[in-house]
Amino acid sequence: MKLQHQVQCATVSLSIASLSFLAAAPAQALTFSPGDRFTANSIFTVIGDNSTSLNFDFLDHAGNAGGTTGNFGIHNHTATGVFVDYNTSSGIDSRYIIRDTDFGNTNQVIDFLRFDDGLGGLSEWSMDLRSISIVSDSLFGSMRFVNIAAEALFKSDNQLKGIGGFQGLIRIDQTNNTAQFDFETTAVPEPFTILGTGLAFGIAGLLKREYDKKKS
Repeated sequence: MKLQHQVQCATVSLSIASLSFLAAAPAQALTFSPGDRFTANSIFTVIGDNSTSLNFDFLDHAGNAGGTTGNFGIHNHTATGVFVDYNTSSGIDSRYIIRDTDFGNTNQVIDFLRFDDGLGGLSEWSMDLRSISIVSDSLFGSMRFVNIAAEALFKSDNQLKGIGGFQGLIRIDQTNNTAQFDFETTAVPEPFTILGTGLAFGIAGLLKREYDKKKS
């Protein structure tokens, strides 16, 4: 009986460990398609002069400034394709991370947006910006509107999975600073572009092994 009890306990422990492993398994990398899009929204404070500065400190989900990142949300009525599962009904969510950025002093941002809910759950992804340009910066009474354009690089599992367009519409006033960012995937890299380097090293290793065999 004692041995049977030990075997039963070991079996239960193994089952629990197996379930824990399955629950903690990382989600699969996303596959982006042309036309996949979403609109992100965030709130921020301006570092410097409200009428000229392009340095934005994005607030976190609790409304706090400071640090190097804040949080954002995704409009449910604009998310299409792979982003449908990521809408927050516009609510700002701690799993959605936006990097504080001085758009006046940079032309690229690594991991400008990032989704990360830990092990399991939805697949993680991030987005870099490059070729940033200020399209317009206008004052209308006490309000200021900034229009920013850039190229967006979508990544999942630390690999480039899609290239798209970025447009940022930023409203600055005395009481409520809001930012709205629109993204759309316009192209998907060819598989050989993503795997080419690894494939080249693999072929080189194979050729070297064949050469070594012939020498011996």
